[in-house]
Amino acid sequence: FPRPRRFRKELVRRLLETEEEFASDEGIKAELEQKFGVCISRRSVASLRKELMMPSARERRKNSSKKAKRG
Repeated sequence: FPRPRRFRKELVRRLLETEEEFASDEGIKAELEQKFGVCISRRSVASLRKELMMPSARERRKNSSKKAKRG
């Protein structure tokens, strides 16, 4: 069985890769609870997101608008 932290990290990675809107860490936390029944703190979500080297919602939104302007 995978360790709980690895399991949660994988869930966060999947949510970030499939997100249509740029969810904040609080939004990711709520989505994990709703979809998977996983209770995790916002700070833990932020920590896992940083381990995955994924930018914050603000940075993802900012990068997305830059790409839209180019293409």
